[in-house]
Amino acid sequence: MSTYHVGAGLTVTGFRDNLDDLYDEFRKNAGNRYKDYLDENKITEVDSNTYEQGINHYLQTEPFSDVMMLMNKNTLLHWTAPRHDLQNGALFFYLSSQAFINARKLFNQAQTDQRFINNHQLMEVFRTSFEFIKNNHRHVIGIGRVTGISEYGAGVGFNSRFFAACDNLPETSFTSSPE
Repeated sequence: MSTYHVGAGLTVTGFRDNLDDLYDEFRKNAGNRYKDYLDENKITEVDSNTYEQGINHYLQTEPFSDVMMLMNKNTLLHWTAPRHDLQNGALFFYLSSQAFINARKLFNQAQTDQRFINNHQLMEVFRTSFEFIKNNHRHVIGIGRVTGISEYGAGVGFNSRFFAACDNLPETSFTSSPE
């Protein structure tokens, strides 16, 4: 019996619609960076105070949004994907028009939110993300080669609950001029 494999899929990439959720996304990514730092340095024991300081350090110095992982062509991603078997297939990242509506609303709200006002680096990263979304919404913004099968997982704020590991292909650029 032959196995049917799907060669390509599309994932619609959006943007948070709530400023608290967006800030939590920045904190989650800072936490992931800090965990990577701990793993790279083979540090296994960290008290909760030190852990919180580590997250805050990355939130202050190297914040990034989920959409920046696509913008910056991070080589490894774990992203929402169709539940079909796309292993070794292509996953296209489409930036929705709703992403622009949400990003514009939140960018305006961030101008008066102390978490963003007091963190210049965070505000600049948000500005960069917003400009990218403004210029590229309603377009395919990247492509990845799926390296694993889609698995059911937890993802707050995602419509899909299926995620797949993939390589974000750096040589592929799907930028377009604004309409």
